[in-house]
Amino acid sequence: MTMNKRVDSLNFIRIIGMTMILLFHAWLMYGFSVGISWLDELISIGAIFVTVFFMLSGFGLRKSNGELSVRDGHALLKYYKKRVLAIYPLFLLLTIVALVFQFRVADSLAETLVRLPIQFSMLHILFGKEMHGFLFNDNCWYISALFVLYLLFPFLNELVNQLRVRVKIVLCVVLWLVSAVVYFYCVYGTELTFLDYYPNPFLRIPEFMIGMMCADLSEEIIRCKWFKNGFACGVFLGIVTLATTTGLLSLYPHFKQETNLYGVIVIPYTAMVFLCIANWEWLNRMGSKKIVRWMAGLGLEVYLCQSFATLVLAIVKVDGGWDEVVFVLLTVGFAMVVNTFFTRQIYKKARG
Repeated sequence: MTMNKRVDSLNFIRIIGMTMILLFHAWLMYGFSVGISWLDELISIGAIFVTVFFMLSGFGLRKSNGELSVRDGHALLKYYKKRVLAIYPLFLLLTIVALVFQFRVADSLAETLVRLPIQFSMLHILFGKEMHGFLFNDNCWYISALFVLYLLFPFLNELVNQLRVRVKIVLCVVLWLVSAVVYFYCVYGTELTFLDYYPNPFLRIPEFMIGMMCADLSEEIIRCKWFKNGFACGVFLGIVTLATTTGLLSLYPHFKQETNLYGVIVIPYTAMVFLCIANWEWLNRMGSKKIVRWMAGLGLEVYLCQSFATLVLAIVKVDGGWDEVVFVLLTVGFAMVVNTFFTRQIYKKARG
């Protein structure tokens, strides 16, 4: 399937999502607050943007690899090489740094040596929550879950290629309901803990696939005149955003983050945002600016470098209750340095 591979308008979603997750962790660990009640409540459920990022990943991969087939061995190998290059050097660097500084290690040297190969494989998320206390896996689970979905993508892509547009729409709704029901069941129907189900990459497949199918539907919806009308679409999104925000804030006191029932609202809302703004030419032009693309590209670094900001704050005590501000500044600073002097250099060498 041939698609428009660049959707720069979604860079703004990446920046907002990255910011909200960072502020959420600042709130969770250091009590960050901006002093505006409704905004503080939204920050306190900022983990919802993890779901958004899994949808973004499915959307982006489908846009750029829609023609990929598991029957084309050469294309498949090229795809896997590119995906590994996109995340493994960064992951390896931060894992080695964490090991050198002994940020988190097992109780014994023997146990540490057994766990290291699992850590370096990027498949540690498949080995259960016991791996979350090793090195810096507090945030590292995301990159491992993403890697698992990268591995599965060619097979999911082959499936989606066989579907008609109407089937994709129906399947989007079904997967959305399945995602909500599964999380609800994990919380209330089992004895599982938060770390048993929340990071599970297989439970993220519905979100990931909805993103994939939104990529296709965004191409189809170009033919709909209503979605070409930026004003009408903007009004629609404004109304839906208000309703979504109200729904999230009303759900949160009852269910809180451990249920992920906010997915009932977040998944369909995110899908509508994708469909509405993916083909807005003016927003794509703004999103294609170098500064915007650079900021959007800091996502993985910001996510992973939070652990090192936490390490510094554990060593260097900050007086005056400024821990949360220092945490945010250190995270962004580390991410910018790593992105500029490591990640981008790796990409340049790979392309050159």
